Amino acid sequence: MLIVDPATGAMYNLPDRVDISLDADTALNPTDSLNIATIDLLTLEQKELLVKI
Repeated sequence: MLIVDPATGAMYNLPDRVDISLDADTALNPTDSLNIATIDLLTLEQKELLVKI
């Protein structure tokens, strides 16, 4: 999953193994597609796991 900070354009990835809850629209995408979410959807704990790319 690609996480984008809309304020700065910075892009982040989550580590290979992370368990987080997402809203239904974000979570219900096929696994063979690129999922993109904005950073404001994440909790502070989830943001701490991000890896800048």
